[in-house]
Amino acid sequence: MTEKNNDVNPMEAQMLQQQMQTIMIQKENTRVQLLEIDNALKEVKTTEGDVYKTSGILFIKSDREKITKELEEKKNDLDMRMNSLDKREEILKKQIISPKKDS
Repeated sequence: MTEKNNDVNPMEAQMLQQQMQTIMIQKENTRVQLLEIDNALKEVKTTEGDVYKTSGILFIKSDREKITKELEEKKNDLDMRMNSLDKREEILKKQIISPKKDS
């Protein structure tokens, strides 16, 4: 990112860029988790037979409806996290691009 604001000191600009990088990494990790959950939900809904979940190194037989509900709840949590990260990203973009108003 290029600094378009001459009023922002270099340390503040670097801090904003680091925060943006952190958010981008968190968003990518959240995207990956959402993709994994979507794939797991698809498999649970389309496959026949027993369903298992992992606990550490163990596979534990579980109820299909219970696993579906857990996955959907986790997906909802991750969707909310993604929305929060999007908002934080927009705020940071505005801070990076817009002129400093404290001066």
